[in-house]
Amino acid sequence: MGLPNIDASRLTKTLTTKPKELVDQKKLAFGKNFTDHMLCIKYTEDGGWETPEIKPYGPLEIDPAAFALNYSVQTFEGMKAYRSADGTINLFRPEKNMQRLATSSQRIMLPEFDQEQFLQCIKELVKVDERFVPNDYGYSLYIRPNFIGTEDNLNLQYSREALLYVYLSPVGPYFPRTVKLHANTKEVRAWPGGVGNFKLGGNYAPALRPTMEIVREGYDQILWLLGDDHYVTEVGTMNFFIFWTNTEGKKELVTAPLDGIILPGVTRDSLLELARKWGEFKVSERKVTMPEVLKALEENRMLEAFGAGTACVVCSVSEVLYNGKTYQIPVDPSNPNAVFGPLTMRLRKELLDIQYAKTPSSCIKWSCVQHERRAHAWAPGAWTTQAETELLTLITRLEAQGAVGRWDIVRKHVARVESHDKEDTNSARAKAAPAARSGVRIGEYVTEKYLQRGLPIDWGSTARAFGSSVAVCRTLYYQTRRAMREEQQASTKEQKQTRSTHYAPTGEFGLEPPYRARFSDTQMWLRANEVRTTVAATKGSDGSVDWATVAEQLGVSEEEALMLAHGAGAQVAADDAEWTVARRERLVRFVQQHKGVRWELVALYMRSSAGQCASEYTASVINKAQHGIQQRAANRKWTTEEQQRLVYAMTHRKQFRRLVEVAAHVGGGRSASSCNARWLNTRLLAAERAVTWTPAEEAALTEFVVRTPRLCLNATTLAAVQRELAPDRSPDQLRIVLTRIRARLESRARTAATADLERLQEAVNRHSQGSIVDWKSVGADLRVGAWFCWKVYNDRMIRGSLKVATPTRWSPDEVLRLRNAVAEVPSDANNRWFAVAQIVGSRSQTMCQSKAQRMGIV
Repeated sequence: MGLPNIDASRLTKTLTTKPKELVDQKKLAFGKNFTDHMLCIKYTEDGGWETPEIKPYGPLEIDPAAFALNYSVQTFEGMKAYRSADGTINLFRPEKNMQRLATSSQRIMLPEFDQEQFLQCIKELVKVDERFVPNDYGYSLYIRPNFIGTEDNLNLQYSREALLYVYLSPVGPYFPRTVKLHANTKEVRAWPGGVGNFKLGGNYAPALRPTMEIVREGYDQILWLLGDDHYVTEVGTMNFFIFWTNTEGKKELVTAPLDGIILPGVTRDSLLELARKWGEFKVSERKVTMPEVLKALEENRMLEAFGAGTACVVCSVSEVLYNGKTYQIPVDPSNPNAVFGPLTMRLRKELLDIQYAKTPSSCIKWSCVQHERRAHAWAPGAWTTQAETELLTLITRLEAQGAVGRWDIVRKHVARVESHDKEDTNSARAKAAPAARSGVRIGEYVTEKYLQRGLPIDWGSTARAFGSSVAVCRTLYYQTRRAMREEQQASTKEQKQTRSTHYAPTGEFGLEPPYRARFSDTQMWLRANEVRTTVAATKGSDGSVDWATVAEQLGVSEEEALMLAHGAGAQVAADDAEWTVARRERLVRFVQQHKGVRWELVALYMRSSAGQCASEYTASVINKAQHGIQQRAANRKWTTEEQQRLVYAMTHRKQFRRLVEVAAHVGGGRSASSCNARWLNTRLLAAERAVTWTPAEEAALTEFVVRTPRLCLNATTLAAVQRELAPDRSPDQLRIVLTRIRARLESRARTAATADLERLQEAVNRHSQGSIVDWKSVGADLRVGAWFCWKVYNDRMIRGSLKVATPTRWSPDEVLRLRNAVAEVPSDANNRWFAVAQIVGSRSQTMCQSKAQRMGIV
């Protein structure tokens, strides 16, 4: 019998007594926050692998002479756990990480281990710290397995003792922007015959100094080169990809081959397999040198470049410094502010969809389902019919009485149920007690933390607070609310069917103790006939009663008059008319003026039933509150989280069939109409961004912007551009591309003018007559647009870099051009004064119109 290997069935767990507080997901940085527990498995050459142990996260006990500390006998891995929309937690191709860990450990003579059993232990660790797995798209739980030699021996030999340990860290996006690279021609990361293809700690420490040096210069990562021909290998800790049009004129995605220098990344292998599966372009694993990259940039064949790894997934490269010269790498020509290129974004989205289990079953299945959502005792299936009916009836009654959110009363009901359970543990109530208790806890938590404050419901925090999944919490909450509405509607319908013309009790003394505190039985007996007579005398032709007159004649308040009429059994005809807005406002005003009034008195006042009045009042108050929330939400910008929820809901319409359900999922008081409008705008913007412009169109539009000073993108200008330059494009598409071109030219002009202010000043002096400047000639001299020269000049003038040369008085030449322009442009033409200002050339349309009015030529 051999030595024992790792056995997940022997795993022991010692849970922490001091759990950590969860960090806000938006504040998560990479590798700075850790969970409550870690996994440790020791090995000795004589005893084999010991019992796996999950214990509280803390420092390791290791001898100072350990191999890991002296000879860097250590290897590690990086993998992630993702929470899908239904609460399931997934691992992404974990078997690949186990294989690479085993290969790396063999290279430094660490013992073999059972990969499947070790992976099972990691899954158990993730289950223990499940609450730390983030919920948002793009966030995950980073898993770091480490394998080190721990024998205390300074002889250079293999380690007879070892330790496998794993800890977890919730993380956010690694690079939320494009990265700038510094091509290193001095140091090398790996070399032929070395260990660059193994994930060893010794491969990373030597790269720290050159990396910190380039970071101080404003760059993000090193582009590692090798050999005299500067063979491109990796980017920092990532595999490097280039997407270009090769010398054969074909699109190609290329990355370095696994030749013993390149680390075989799991993300690298996944991206290559995805691209080959599409079959839309050539996918190659071959060597590429920096001269080839520079030649592609010069010939405009470079389309995109990006890095790929477990931590960052994929990130686009926007700039590289090589031999002291900076080269710009295209990201997305159609969007100057893009963080990802088109191919990078597509690969990233498809890979994340697989990792978060959003990919259809027909696609590649790489995600390993690590943990199904728990079957809680309070899940909807665990509710018995009797317990559910009792609990919902109680909540419905509270809402009918206007006590919305009074979960303290519901909690007392649950306490009574639990006390009854002690006497009869086999009853239906005993079986439903956990369900009622947990359901009340969720409702109380959501109401107090979010709804009463007018905030959107954060289901992720709610799920973590109750140790459950998002799907279970959301399902239970909305099922409860839906059942409450159905019960209320059924009760209202039954009350309408059984309504009679008598709404006060027929007995002479039908008052409850609160009424008897104001009127004794003797008072009620003596005044019963007087009350009935007064009520009958003040009835109108439609059966309505003037309660103010009744109160005045009886010498009591209006509320006390209702009490007396109710106790005396006064008959009031029912009002079967529909509940109008005015009638609801009258109801709300009466209830708010008489705090604590009984609904029987409200019913007598409104000539309706108590249940109908309570229902209408509750609906009016809730609608008013919801309207206020929606009004505030309409004036508030959409957050990233709301946008992500909206996109998810609208792309999963089988789950969210109605827009009302979409709005409930988005939260934040967003209405169904606002969600629909936001979705349409999002789709329109995405469609506009997806438009590709030919180089000829870009050149023509750029020339138009350059020769048009003070370009105004109004409907007339866009229509003219569409008619002359781009008949197949819509005005909205033209507005987007012209705005982008103008911003690019303005940036270029600012750079050129800032770099040579003397040339700008000379051009202004050369083409000015007194206080008038010919900006078209200035722009022609500097080879940029006249409008941009004018803008840069005025900016610098304000800052004091240039002399003031702003025109103040109209020259005779300008007055003559103005007269001719006013006579030439028809008075009924659209944007007449804009056209006049274009002809004058040096004045705005407001100045032209004002001057013409003073001259009396209009």
